[in-house]
Amino acid sequence: MQSLFEPWNRSWRRTLAFGIAVAAIGAVIGLLIDQVVLPSRGAGLESSWPGTGSAEPGVITAELHDANSTQHGLRVLFIGNSFTAYNSMPEMVTKLAVGNTERPRSLVVEEYAPGGSTLLEAAHDPQLIRLVNGAHWDMVVLQEQSQLPELSYWLKNETLPVVTWLNVLIQHNGRPGGAIPLEFETWGYQHGDQANYAGDSYEAMQQRLHDGYGYLANVQGLGFVPVGDAWALAHRRQPLLQLWGDDGRHASLAGSYLTAAVFDQALANYASGNRRPLNPEGNRYTAGLPSAEAAWLRHIAALSWRNALAGSVKNSVTLPRFPPVTQRRTVSLIRGR
Repeated sequence: MQSLFEPWNRSWRRTLAFGIAVAAIGAVIGLLIDQVVLPSRGAGLESSWPGTGSAEPGVITAELHDANSTQHGLRVLFIGNSFTAYNSMPEMVTKLAVGNTERPRSLVVEEYAPGGSTLLEAAHDPQLIRLVNGAHWDMVVLQEQSQLPELSYWLKNETLPVVTWLNVLIQHNGRPGGAIPLEFETWGYQHGDQANYAGDSYEAMQQRLHDGYGYLANVQGLGFVPVGDAWALAHRRQPLLQLWGDDGRHASLAGSYLTAAVFDQALANYASGNRRPLNPEGNRYTAGLPSAEAAWLRHIAALSWRNALAGSVKNSVTLPRFPPVTQRRTVSLIRGR
């Protein structure tokens, strides 16, 4: 005869087994994160930065209040530096999403973008770890210091390990399935990286950045946001359009608007799985630019996104071999970029 306690015993055993399984999964995730070696700060850029250039003031808006509220919208965290924060670019992304007349969307966007920050420095900041783990982000955008992906040694020994570590952190941030990590492909300097490559040009620097970011995206399985490619396309078609600000590195208002328009395309498509680019004509938000110029920049963003979807953006899993820097024993990095 069945014991009165038999159903309870079966239920207890199932509960115990489930608890053990959950603990085991948690231990495996923790082990995965522990096994991804995060470079120490002493091994990073601080040992070779000459301290030239002026760091731009950064922006940290991520307070988690809105991200954890009942407010409707896609949760997006931007991690970067002044290349992200300039001209309030993440805010432009939210306004473009709302202003789309065909597919209006709501976004809850926060940013961690202290001036001069590298991803390595960000990863060592407890505040950033709390931000990543403190909300159920849908997407997390990673923007590296604007020269590291075009410098072979730093790409291999600093950016790749820290992106690997952040990628694991992002994909196990508590949201079912984790957040989607996106890579922000930045643009080349107006006159190239003259400090590290004598006689450099914008086109040459942009190609190195594309190769470096493409390598990271393929190796780590990151979503690729082709901002730099959109800048290159815009510059080829309208060479006189000023995408850069006065320093030749940061974005002008037009450059930030183009950047935001590319993100508008990327976020909409990664969120919905819809492979169709947004209609560039259907948006009321211009950020104060002439309507025709804003529409043309949105068209360039849509075309760049279409090119990426069509596979014309070829990325490799082989570490790029860039030309040697001008000074072999050190590299010159622009603090704050």
